[in-house]
Amino acid sequence: MDAHMKSMLTQAAQMDVFRLSAGFNASRAIEVWASTKFHAKWKQEVLPFFAGSGDQQQLHDFFSSAVVLLGRASSERSVACFYNPWLDGLLLLSVGPGKGRALLEDFCLVSGESWRGESVTTGEDVLALYALKQPLTVTLAHKYAKTIDTFNRLYPPDGPFEFLPDVVKNKVTRTSKEIEPIKGRMLYRANMFKTLFEKRSSSDINIARDLRQMLKDGNEVMLAAYLSPKQDRQMLHTLCQIPPLMRDNLAPNYYVRNPLAGGAIMAMLNSKTPRWLFVIQILGQGHDQKPSVSIEAMDLEASGGIVAKLKGLK
Repeated sequence: MDAHMKSMLTQAAQMDVFRLSAGFNASRAIEVWASTKFHAKWKQEVLPFFAGSGDQQQLHDFFSSAVVLLGRASSERSVACFYNPWLDGLLLLSVGPGKGRALLEDFCLVSGESWRGESVTTGEDVLALYALKQPLTVTLAHKYAKTIDTFNRLYPPDGPFEFLPDVVKNKVTRTSKEIEPIKGRMLYRANMFKTLFEKRSSSDINIARDLRQMLKDGNEVMLAAYLSPKQDRQMLHTLCQIPPLMRDNLAPNYYVRNPLAGGAIMAMLNSKTPRWLFVIQILGQGHDQKPSVSIEAMDLEASGGIVAKLKGLK
């Protein structure tokens, strides 16, 4: 492994430590990792949108299920990015050397729509991931692939350090404008979690608890007995071959009811490995009958391949 690659891996690991810390307590993580200038800018441009009771949890939601990207990295400075596909927002970070850890020097918050050059005209546009017109994995794949491809093009790993190239500056408006659709999704997700833990969702919560333990155990026989007879058996086998860390400590991260099918779509992930998600489809089978449950796994990094395959089928 060459020195540049080793340096990038070290910086990416440090950014993931910060991400996990911010997923638990964003204010404390920024206090520890950020420069005075960064902290002042964050306080002025971001915190006013999170002044309400419980609003900090929305920031924790952003960090806990975001993936870490890195580009334009030297041995001392780099551009890190946290992209949360569930909130469709990016946090670009200028990262420099600090005492014992990387130092966050500056940030730029960008909505996914601005990043990809898409227009937002209706509330349905903002909540496209929560008003599905395609399977969840397909919708995620399209947004994720385009978002990551754009980052990799603008922030190549060995490119000279430049926090905000002109093409990025041209994509971004002021922070207050960029945060509007992200905040809208945050509010929707706050209500989503509330809905999930309502009494009438208790059967779905029980399914999540059952699958959380079964996936952790990786017992293919037990899972096959629990899931629908229509469950894809190759997918089930693949699920149990996924490294244990990615199947451990899973928690619901997405939940949308489907009144027409009398069921719901749920996704679970481990905040330590947010690239991997487990999508659960729950279909009602009538009064007093056990719901039909099926599951599939997705690695977000496979999004480009999914999109290419779908194009090939047209």
